[in-house]
Amino acid sequence: MLTRLLELRPICTENYELCLSKTTWNSIEITVASLKPSNILTKKLQMEQLTMGDFYLNLINCKIELKAINTTLACELHRNMEIREKVLFESKAFVAALYTDLRVNFLLNTDQLQIAEKALVSARMRWRKLNKQDRDSTVLSSPVASTSTQQQNEGSQLEDFLDQSYNNTLRGDLSYGCAGGDSDIKIDLKEFLNKQVRLPVSKNILLFWESKKIYYLTCIFYQR
Repeated sequence: MLTRLLELRPICTENYELCLSKTTWNSIEITVASLKPSNILTKKLQMEQLTMGDFYLNLINCKIELKAINTTLACELHRNMEIREKVLFESKAFVAALYTDLRVNFLLNTDQLQIAEKALVSARMRWRKLNKQDRDSTVLSSPVASTSTQQQNEGSQLEDFLDQSYNNTLRGDLSYGCAGGDSDIKIDLKEFLNKQVRLPVSKNILLFWESKKIYYLTCIFYQR
């Protein structure tokens, strides 16, 4: 509304009944300028396929613009956004999502990195457990085929055992050795954090992880 009023300023100036003082017009201009970054941020947050990293990048950009404006209102908005930002970082899901975004993860401090790694490991372990339960349910509900001879029956059981062992090894089942522990996940996370370089802000993080999903399934899981 204030923006529209500024557009009508020439008409208001010429009309005595609508005429406002210069001080009032200056206040309106300052208010509109101070609110503009927040208005832009609000619209960006309504975009489809918005990731946590996108959200945080837009939040940072808004803070930068507010600081540059440096009016009383802009400074107050900036202060409140920083308060809100601290609350956001209390969310393990938020911190974990930023950890997997190479555009912003270098901004996390040591404590936040540890929180993110624990959250990612926990999520992946739950995912493994659910997969195991689904496979176990499928095996229990499958009908047992009858065989005509004991030799055929023994051969079939052996094949079933070998198939299940092979699939469990490929999937990192919790029941099979160190592949089921969390050490492999932690190693993957450390390798990811240490070897990757910062991505530009313009990079689509979802497309990036889509190309890396074979190697970093844990990070794909949390970005989605």
